Amino acid sequence: LAFVMGIRARLTDAKLTLTVLVLVCSLVCAEKGIINLDTLTFDKIVGGTRAVLVSIDQVYPYGEEHETFQAVAVESSGTGMLFGAVGMSEDEYGDDENAELAMRFGVESTELPAWLFFGPNSLTPKKYSGDKTDPEALMGWIKNQGVYIGLEGCLQEFDDIAKKFITHANDRLAILESAEKTMSGREDIPTAVIYVTTMKKMLKNQAEASSRTRTTWMKSTRSEYLPLNLAILSGVSPSMFSIDAFAPNCSR
Repeated sequence: LAFVMGIRARLTDAKLTLTVLVLVCSLVCAEKGIINLDTLTFDKIVGGTRAVLVSIDQVYPYGEEHETFQAVAVESSGTGMLFGAVGMSEDEYGDDENAELAMRFGVESTELPAWLFFGPNSLTPKKYSGDKTDPEALMGWIKNQGVYIGLEGCLQEFDDIAKKFITHANDRLAILESAEKTMSGREDIPTAVIYVTTMKKMLKNQAEASSRTRTTWMKSTRSEYLPLNLAILSGVSPSMFSIDAFAPNCSR
């Protein structure tokens, strides 16, 4: 009897140890910026007020495609968008865990990883069919779904004002005044000041403001906001300085 009780105790300890290992692994293996989803948690995250990009993949994903998904998740951490991962694997009975979710959204095992975009308050996904090894391609596709993803330091409300400033030449003074009102009380946010300063410079001398501002800011190499300044001027990215394509748009 003592022998049997000892065996039972060892089995109990083994189960406890296994449970702890599973819990630890679930925390350690969780990717930065990505929420692990399963059949119990999926509907608690997806279909809410935030857009969610879900990756349905093997339970321990790896490779260039996974690196792309993870990189975009981290880079988009400043937005209100969420990123989730559904891991597919066989359980002890040979059944695919989370297969129900894959079937629910028409994902075949041969197309893993499958990336599904769910808009706010929607359970009807849009499937990504672009290059899964190109973060910029995925970022652009997400943006086309109506999600604002700005460069570091950018502010969406000022980005929208800046777009109007460029496209409505006859209303620039009124738009600048609107930007100044929006900035009121937020002068401690350097990037907000940059937007307004840029518009003031352009309005002061519309014919030469772009080239002069570009020259002035490019000399300010010690400014930590230099990449942002150039991004505002180019409208593309901090590494592209096409003044002809000027549109104050920090978003990618």
